[in-house]
Amino acid sequence: MNRFDALMHLAPLYSEDDVLKVLPVYADLVRGLWVCKSSLLFDDGYAWKRDRILLEFRKKDSIPLKDIHRIIKVKLDDNLKKKFLYPLCKIRAKLEDCKFVLPVDSSFIRRYPHIVKEQDHAWSVRETTMRESQETSSNTEARKTKNTTKSNIPSKGPDPNMNKARDGPVQGNENLVHSVLDTIFTANKVRR
Repeated sequence: MNRFDALMHLAPLYSEDDVLKVLPVYADLVRGLWVCKSSLLFDDGYAWKRDRILLEFRKKDSIPLKDIHRIIKVKLDDNLKKKFLYPLCKIRAKLEDCKFVLPVDSSFIRRYPHIVKEQDHAWSVRETTMRESQETSSNTEARKTKNTTKSNIPSKGPDPNMNKARDGPVQGNENLVHSVLDTIFTANKVRR
């Protein structure tokens, strides 16, 4: 059984198409695996930074620690590391890198090439937006004077230039989304 089939087991009353319509609203596809959207986990610049790391993991299964530190740009305390890095990867001190925790789900990639293509497009748009945002930030930084007090910390939440349509396919209606999620959350006692 592949990982997506395990997910379908959590929503037995819904078809694969129903779940695949709802999933991109709440998760991003990375290496054939669905990963919770960063904007749902973090309210600040860490969502943008986590997306940068996910973007790197889409391309390769490990990232040098120096690249992680370049992306994050701050020292993470242990609590934030647990929330930010550990669910995605494990740090390999001897190799000085972070390795994505799970192998590629090739069966999902083979079974749903149209979903993979949609997600690749969404990631491409996101990557372009990130690059433009970073260039704008760099240009703004170069023009700043010593008396400028404007913060260069990214704004709260997801990039304002991003919208749901660019993030991934948003299809179906609100009732379907809530119904599928209610079933999954209730079955797995996710609610408090």
